[in-house]
Amino acid sequence: TGDDFTAYTDWFPTKALEKMVELEADRMQGLLFDPQVLESERGVVASERRLSVENNNEAILYENVRATAIMAHPYHWDVIGWMSDILGWRPAEIKQYYKTYYAPNNAVLVVVGDFETSKLLELLKKHYGPIPAQAPPPPVVTVEPPQLGRKEVVIRKEAQTPSFLVVYHGPACSNSDYFALSILEKPLLQGESSRLYRRLVREEQLAISVYGGLEDKIDPYLFMIEVKPRPGADLGRIEKIIDEELSKIVQEGLAETEYEKALNIIRNGFYSGLQTNSGKANMLGAMEMLYGSYDRLFTLIDSYLAIKRQDIPAIAGKYFNELNKTAGYLIPEGGQK
Repeated sequence: TGDDFTAYTDWFPTKALEKMVELEADRMQGLLFDPQVLESERGVVASERRLSVENNNEAILYENVRATAIMAHPYHWDVIGWMSDILGWRPAEIKQYYKTYYAPNNAVLVVVGDFETSKLLELLKKHYGPIPAQAPPPPVVTVEPPQLGRKEVVIRKEAQTPSFLVVYHGPACSNSDYFALSILEKPLLQGESSRLYRRLVREEQLAISVYGGLEDKIDPYLFMIEVKPRPGADLGRIEKIIDEELSKIVQEGLAETEYEKALNIIRNGFYSGLQTNSGKANMLGAMEMLYGSYDRLFTLIDSYLAIKRQDIPAIAGKYFNELNKTAGYLIPEGGQK
């Protein structure tokens, strides 16, 4: 489950096709809301939140920075939700959510592999045809307003090492700017030859690792840069170095070798992801959900190639500036920022 959709994936032999269609159709209409099972699952989700968020300092910082950077749009809320919501869900609310979202008019079904199309269509009509459509889910109409200045989150808690995260409001994946930022993130922070790894990890030895970038989202989201500092590292210095490297890209752009290497990484990742049936299914489903049409898959690489090296500085300047920035510091108790 992500911010925009939930995906269920099944792997099975061709002879099991009808049984899997039947089971997935049953998932859409036949869920039993046994009170004892619901309470058991409530405990499972609460435990998941404790493990993945509340006992994870980097996740705590991410949750707080995200909620600070995004004020109005539903992306303000992390997917798993707040503990009070998990503990407070009422069965009637869960049933209504299930009825609204688990409906044939709100679903995309992708099948990849060895099957006969005519037979599959007959099976889909047989098992999904009787399931009634529901009223469409309410659309997201809230647009995140422009950020008016730098925001800062400071968390002080028991921790072995500090954490640092900086985010900038970015574009939706349907915006051409998304592809420009996806290109520049490769030489900026991906791999040991990247600019930030070289400065922060190798040269100044302030950090153990650096990672981040963009995520595919239907609506505008965040460009993230997360740094795992060394114990005692100057977090303010880390932020300053990130500012310097982003400023260089805004002023000077990318070297030709950086640009070409980034495109090669993108192409390789794209085609590698299509080598398996599950990879094809995931990509086709994602295209339908994120872009509104599965055939966007066939023009996706063209969108990257349409971004020229000389386009990148101006696009970067639209996003990487102080007005658009939220910085987060997690500082061990007794430590300095």
